[in-house]
Amino acid sequence: MEARIEHGMRPSEAMDNGDSDKDGNDQVESSTRSNRHPSDPSDAATLRSASIVWFRNDLRVHDNECLNSANNESMSVLPVYCFDPRDYGKSSSGFDKTGPFRATFLLESVADLRKTLQAKGSDLVVRIGKPEIVLVELAQAVGAEAVYAHREVSHDEVKAEDNIEAVLKEEGVEVKYFWGSTLYHIDDLPFKLTEMPTNYGGFKEKVQGLEVRKTIEALDQVKGLPAKGDVEPGEIPSLVDLGLKSLDSLCFFLMSI
Repeated sequence: MEARIEHGMRPSEAMDNGDSDKDGNDQVESSTRSNRHPSDPSDAATLRSASIVWFRNDLRVHDNECLNSANNESMSVLPVYCFDPRDYGKSSSGFDKTGPFRATFLLESVADLRKTLQAKGSDLVVRIGKPEIVLVELAQAVGAEAVYAHREVSHDEVKAEDNIEAVLKEEGVEVKYFWGSTLYHIDDLPFKLTEMPTNYGGFKEKVQGLEVRKTIEALDQVKGLPAKGDVEPGEIPSLVDLGLKSLDSLCFFLMSI
């Protein structure tokens, strides 16, 4: 029987001549399952003893490849969120880098993430500090072998990633970055980033027919926190802790104008 490349398969995954259609379909189904449940090793000997999941802009547990991968590849997982002081205060133009209303929404989102993780048998460690310092301290405390995080694209975020990767490498801690910021995965685009169309019409034409990756199911349970280090979860800060005025005082000020 002539070999065929099934829809959704890479050419390298095509079966050799003589293989059945059923085998090809099995490969497609296996690929689909791996999209929903990434990195699912069955050999406990291959699991890391402890890993850190660094939550950044994506505060979901659903369709979160970082969390799923860390959970599947580790015996214990330490979820972490850092309030980076560099994201607050005044910009060079004199405006708040993060305003009080946006910060309030972020605080509520972090609190909701903690509540969700607690319901799944885990917790969220919250710190105020630079991630390149906080993550190293936590990795040393719990003996983490890897840090899992989403990549970001802004100048400051990319710079932070470079700093973090450098300091963690010195500690022998692997940093595993994932892409989750766009509808189409960056690895699936039919062109190089340097060839990105400059307008929507050109982009739409190039991605016509391109499939969006399947979402990743939320975990029913998250691996427990590392036993080593006895890390305290920490309190979720207030607006005042972040150097911002409380909403009550802000509303009072606006009403008095």
